[in-house]
Amino acid sequence: MSRNTLFFMAAVMILFVSSGCKDANIVKVSGKITVEGKPVGNLHVSFQPVAVQGENALGPSAWGVTDEQGNFELKAVNIDKKITGATVGANRVKITARGPEKKPDEVVYTGTWKSPLPGGVPSIETTFEVPRGGTSEANFDLPLK
Repeated sequence: MSRNTLFFMAAVMILFVSSGCKDANIVKVSGKITVEGKPVGNLHVSFQPVAVQGENALGPSAWGVTDEQGNFELKAVNIDKKITGATVGANRVKITARGPEKKPDEVVYTGTWKSPLPGGVPSIETTFEVPRGGTSEANFDLPLK
């Protein structure tokens, strides 16, 4: 094989690998967050793929925000395109309370605010296994204490 042929084949393989074939590991994920069965809105939910021992974690992290009924849908973090979903496999989940919106004339929020998460903590971490087919049941019912 000539040097030009090898170069061309290598370039095609690089383009194929970098063209987004990893997106096949991203599936739709949605769910609901409740505390003692009651929905909680305005929470930031993030999923971070966990590496299997001895391997790098493949795939982007994902995030979403709960609505007033506690429902969320994840979006993968990707600079080039918007992808709905999360990476298949084990994920570290972080649920973070978002503060209330500040008034237009405030530089920072000056009111009093308590986290709606159990114990008033700012965030909670857990894990979730994202199935290959995706899920609409990434539900977390958090205990009050």
